[in-house]
Amino acid sequence: DDVLNRYGGIRTTPVMFLLDRAGKVAEVFDRFNRSDLYAMENKIRSLLGLAPLSLPKPTPQMDLEILKANKAPDFSLPAMDGKIITLSQLNNKVVVLVFWSMEDVISIGILPYFKVTLSEKYRHRDLEVIGVNIDMEEEAKAKTAGFLKANQIKLPVVQATPELIKPYGNINTTPVIILIDRYGYIKEVYEEFNYEIVSQIEDNILSLLQPA
Repeated sequence: DDVLNRYGGIRTTPVMFLLDRAGKVAEVFDRFNRSDLYAMENKIRSLLGLAPLSLPKPTPQMDLEILKANKAPDFSLPAMDGKIITLSQLNNKVVVLVFWSMEDVISIGILPYFKVTLSEKYRHRDLEVIGVNIDMEEEAKAKTAGFLKANQIKLPVVQATPELIKPYGNINTTPVIILIDRYGYIKEVYEEFNYEIVSQIEDNILSLLQPA
């Protein structure tokens, strides 16, 4: 506790302190999505005297406000196991969409939580958890499938397409967690995941699982 308090009272993880050669704190990172990782690496390169990385390709601005209280945009995509998942055919089920990326350590780390803690725990009560991988590069599908198999993560995971990402507010950072009720309406949208909101997510799922 004494060490944590001296470092600003850290209570959630991960938090990374970047120190310069003199031992002074040059930067503190407590988010690790794509844009944050880019900024973090360039800060490290700056301290090492290296040239900055070239700017990534611009992406449309993310706007999740368009999702709240609206019906979840439908999609029909093959999962990694080849089974077609159609959102509109999951009527009468509570659905959790977990948008994640192989480039984001946080979203990778939460997949086992949604598999073991939520999917297996509440599947008998009509909960469906679906992973949506937002990496759309050519080699992304094989890389994602290999990762899921190697880590025995047996969640249904679909590969996002531009046609899916656009109506979902141009999601370009992860994790993003969306709770959908039995009628297909979006009830909650989480743009981060830490210990403080774990209980909120499960409480909201339990509330949605109550008989209609």
